[in-house]
Amino acid sequence: MAVPVTSSETVIGAMWIETTAAATNAKVYRAWGLMVALAVLVIGVSAVAAWFLARRLSRPVQALTQNIDRLGAGSFELDIEPSGVAELDEAQRALTATAERLDAVLSRERAFSAEASHQLRTPVASLRLAVEAELADPRPDATIALEEALIDIDRLDATVTSLLALARSSIAPRSDLDLGQVTDRAVSRWRSAFAAEGRPLRLHQPADAIRVVAREAAIDQAVDVLLDNALIHGEDEASVTLAAVAGGVTLSIRTDGPPIDSPDEIWATPTSPERPRIGLPLARRLVEAEGGRLVLAQPAPHPTFEIVLPT
Repeated sequence: MAVPVTSSETVIGAMWIETTAAATNAKVYRAWGLMVALAVLVIGVSAVAAWFLARRLSRPVQALTQNIDRLGAGSFELDIEPSGVAELDEAQRALTATAERLDAVLSRERAFSAEASHQLRTPVASLRLAVEAELADPRPDATIALEEALIDIDRLDATVTSLLALARSSIAPRSDLDLGQVTDRAVSRWRSAFAAEGRPLRLHQPADAIRVVAREAAIDQAVDVLLDNALIHGEDEASVTLAAVAGGVTLSIRTDGPPIDSPDEIWATPTSPERPRIGLPLARRLVEAEGGRLVLAQPAPHPTFEIVLPT
């Protein structure tokens, strides 16, 4: 590189500077090397950060996938741990809430099936006893036995229809109901079963009609459960009393002993058909669904159950 040197606007000389190409190239190559090293460093740091971030995201995603598989396999006990990622934690919470709801629904369905099966055994047992009695001692007119069997078949059909409707919540909406007529029909259905055991079944109700707003099938099934338990576990006379109270009505079913020693256990969901007083949890749920209450008003000496309904 040459640079002129002037004095009084007159060029008096020049400055000459030179360097080798190797020195210049070395500087260029050094700059390129620094840029490449910086790029490699940035890529390396980014790769390590991406690996750690991927690990952080993959663990909760894998846990979420395992919980989904566990839920699909029928297990509702999920292993939930906070991940620190808001979206994944929200998905985990939603999955946990879904598992809890499914667990509650399936538990209710299992309990309903276990309790409802007992309701079906009663008319089936009655039909079987009637057929066996007729085979053991046939009557001259076979149509009498057939008509009696038809009554039990109709009762079984009505029970199945009612329980299926209640389970599917497809039963007709609540309507104005004469509770006296419902109670009278229930007592009529069970009077022969009590008579076969040599026990009277009495009905006490006021002359005036007592009306409630409820589903007849639900009240029918609840009363059947109580009368069935009175037949199996009671002694001597049983009575059904319908009475009006302030703002409502009580339907009481009373038997002559034996006393109920563990009042809380009778409301437990059945675990086997041999559990005493099966069907009571179902009856309680049916009555509560109609806005009423089913209570053990008196455990001893004469166990008394009461259905309390608003008028």
